[in-house]
Amino acid sequence: MPSSAMAFTLSLVMAFLFTLASGATGQGGYVELPVRELSLGSRHPLSRRQNEIPLPNMMDGLQYVVTLSIGSNKQPVPVLFDTGSDLLWVNPDCSHALNGTQKLCYSNPRYNALSSNSSKILDEALNITYGSGATLGVFFEDDVELGNAVVKSQQFGVATYSETASVGILGGQPGIYANRTHKTFVESLVEQKQVRSGAYSVDLRSRDETGAVIFGGIDTKKYKCKLEKVESAGFNIVLTGMGQTFPNASAKAYSFSMESGIGVFVDSGTNFNMLPADVVFGIAADYPGATSTSDGSWRVPCEAPDGKIDFVFGNKTIGISYSDMVVADDGECFLGFVPRPDDLPLYVPYIFGSSFLRGVYAVFDWENDQIWLDESDDCGSNLLPIEKGKDGVPKVAGCKCNAKASSTIVYPAPTTIRSVN
Repeated sequence: MPSSAMAFTLSLVMAFLFTLASGATGQGGYVELPVRELSLGSRHPLSRRQNEIPLPNMMDGLQYVVTLSIGSNKQPVPVLFDTGSDLLWVNPDCSHALNGTQKLCYSNPRYNALSSNSSKILDEALNITYGSGATLGVFFEDDVELGNAVVKSQQFGVATYSETASVGILGGQPGIYANRTHKTFVESLVEQKQVRSGAYSVDLRSRDETGAVIFGGIDTKKYKCKLEKVESAGFNIVLTGMGQTFPNASAKAYSFSMESGIGVFVDSGTNFNMLPADVVFGIAADYPGATSTSDGSWRVPCEAPDGKIDFVFGNKTIGISYSDMVVADDGECFLGFVPRPDDLPLYVPYIFGSSFLRGVYAVFDWENDQIWLDESDDCGSNLLPIEKGKDGVPKVAGCKCNAKASSTIVYPAPTTIRSVN
């Protein structure tokens, strides 16, 4: 029998998840799904999404969660939205969740296949290993609803055992596993004509703000001026320079060994940005009030001063505020960067995590191998569909195209590219 405190906690979580699920909309060729940042309560090792390579640095317990309605009885099920994987799976093993996250895990509603008239068990095992541990279970088939959009007979994993996870995962990548027989969630949206295009936009927000993932669409009131296509390969984008604009408005560029540019993997399931050590050390040395820790991160003041980190992608420079670059964890705050260890295998990429995505509006068009970026903003809402085909992203001005030019430092683009994967 649950205690009254546990019952009250569960009722709050259920109300929150029903609110997120009912907030999803599906019309005009796109589906908008609200995203909230939830604290999972503890720091844990930063891990490569699809490789058994635990990295020796830390990430905090903040994750971006969406809620799906699954089954004939529309069960609200929370999942981590993760651009670093392609699978949809639910029902983590709470007994093996990270210390400090088990209470939240147990309070989350879980998918019950027996209570859904549209569920079907499949003769296929779920067996996937992330850097943070294995997830085992079985695949089911059931209807998944987001607002007015319904994906019929979506195949997804139901875990019987998982390590470290406190919520399931909704992968945003196209299928990457050669022996996989089922459609990914995004592929199903396209195939069942719930969206016009497999492209989607990501608008992550700071704590206590609601962001969104818009499958098949963009919101022209959530970016600063102009979405621009950046050089990319899959979910790797080419970073050609970095800088820092300080509280006194002076600016500094970091060249180090980046003259050739680097490929960086965009992973919403990770909080920190893992970049070359010389770049990270340079930024941290100049960041106001940063002090190094024994685990390779930098402790910083929780009240971030004015200033920004500048990311350069060819001719596109994006300035992200210090406040978005700060990762809060259990009363302490850390700079959202960790150095990539030199001894990692070459296939482990550099990473842009959610601390980067908080400061940008990003469009991922996996069908056409394109990524579009601009600085994030918020001046209302105006949703438009993304058309199928190359360059189907609408070219519509954002919030501040007529504003005075930014003082962000601009860096020349290199002529060659360096990558580790």
